[in-house]
Amino acid sequence: MNNDRQTDSTADGSAAKTIATSRRQYGATDNMDAEGIEANKDNDDDDVPATSGGGENGEPPWTRSSRSGPDPTLYTGRVVTCNCLLLFVWFFGFNSTILFAFDQLLDKHPLAIFSCCFFGLLILISVGIIYSMPQNKKQFGFMAPCVPALPIVAIYANTFLMLKLSNLTWIRFGLWMAIGGAIYVFYGIRNSKAKKTN
Repeated sequence: MNNDRQTDSTADGSAAKTIATSRRQYGATDNMDAEGIEANKDNDDDDVPATSGGGENGEPPWTRSSRSGPDPTLYTGRVVTCNCLLLFVWFFGFNSTILFAFDQLLDKHPLAIFSCCFFGLLILISVGIIYSMPQNKKQFGFMAPCVPALPIVAIYANTFLMLKLSNLTWIRFGLWMAIGGAIYVFYGIRNSKAKKTN
């Protein structure tokens, strides 16, 4: 029981740190100076018309990063963040197929094979988009090594561990999250020092 609880908290904490580190190294950081942010906004506005949701001449939106130079922008940081979250979903589906439909995969069941290939293709697309984004060259106090390979492996490992947790662990997790959310909504927000300061 204690091992499940420790594994649960470790998986959630590692996933949050992985996504935060990836965002920071790809430019989606609150510590960027104001001039850089304004310049990035101007570049984004110049690259894409206001009436278009994609790039020039109907190009996919992520191709804008190749024209914005070697430095990351707020846009490329958002792209990496979204694809990290999507990777979590794709890995969740991929690992679910492997763990819960392993016998069907061995029997070459069409639906199991399709599910595995489908999520595998989505994983490759998201990984390709992340690799195409420029990284932040600024030096921070802590920088994850082997980015983006190591964060991607960490997301995969965490989703795998989460799926191995027992149903009782997920029930405890849901109850504690509900209690924590209730405390925050009914007490934390009203008694926030930051809110009083503002």
